[in-house]
Amino acid sequence: PHPCWEQKISRAVAAAVYAAEKQAVWPDELWPQAREFVSETIGQTPSYQAQNGGMAYFVAENRFVSPYLSAYTAYAFDYLERAGYEIPHQTQEKLAGYLLGLFKRTDQTADSAVLLTTRLLSADFLKKRGLITAADIAVFDRLVPLMSAFDKALYLRLNPGNQAVFDDLMNDSYPVSYTHLTLPTIA
Repeated sequence: PHPCWEQKISRAVAAAVYAAEKQAVWPDELWPQAREFVSETIGQTPSYQAQNGGMAYFVAENRFVSPYLSAYTAYAFDYLERAGYEIPHQTQEKLAGYLLGLFKRTDQTADSAVLLTTRLLSADFLKKRGLITAADIAVFDRLVPLMSAFDKALYLRLNPGNQAVFDDLMNDSYPVSYTHLTLPTIA
């Protein structure tokens, strides 16, 4: 029912969240094979990873690789690793090589907004592997005014202490000033 990689990796993340938090969700077992599903999905990665290391929705050929899907996969892999799942080293290395090429890309053939989001989405994955530095990430500072709310949220993952961007994101996301919101008390 879910033949494309984006759907599969998204379901795997949902299964991992469920497996970790199932007691908080419902007292009964709703997805008994959730952990196995995650592992099986990770095992299918090579079927969607092209020779150049990027990820494709259906056919693992370079011409069908999606930069955004590749960055999203790296983002999902980071979560799955933190949740205790093992991502094959070779898969990660190929993906990191592809994403590093995108991160360092300077040609103007790619849509600049898509490239910015892709870079932000993959930056943490690349940084954890020592492929980019804080100086590479600092380049984003000058691009904050051009960022969407999603881009700003990704930027804050890389720079969690940046109060100005946080405030800007909150102002963009909520038309009412969040400094004047009063949370209801729960008795």
